[in-house]
Amino acid sequence: MNATTQYLTQDTPPRYTAISILIVFIVAIADCFMIYRLYIVWNRNLWIIALPAILEAGVIGLGLTVSVLLSRGNGSIPAAAEVWGAATLAVTMLSFFITTNLVAYKVWRSRRTLRSAGAHLTSSTSVSIMSFEFEFHG
Repeated sequence: MNATTQYLTQDTPPRYTAISILIVFIVAIADCFMIYRLYIVWNRNLWIIALPAILEAGVIGLGLTVSVLLSRGNGSIPAAAEVWGAATLAVTMLSFFITTNLVAYKVWRSRRTLRSAGAHLTSSTSVSIMSFEFEFHG
């Protein structure tokens, strides 16, 4: 048994539950900011945020499931909570990957459009494009 497992098994179940609920809400708030950024960059297009929003609902549901499982433990972390926790992490990472790549794609597409129009772009121009995308649409 490693030190992390020993530390976690010494805590009481109410503390597990409170910490896990707090983590679920912190992750949900951060993901919602990312989804909102995606929404703004894509000109307030609801269709572009449909999949990330569905995944976020899944993250919240999975996270709260982990919290319930932890509340039923007897001073230890149930095996089911570990499995559900891994699923929560996987869905969170998928949502983050999709959201980040859609924002990056929009910036890349804007840069490509400018380049095809004959604009000379440097790395500082890319930062300006990203700033413009966020300020103009925000």
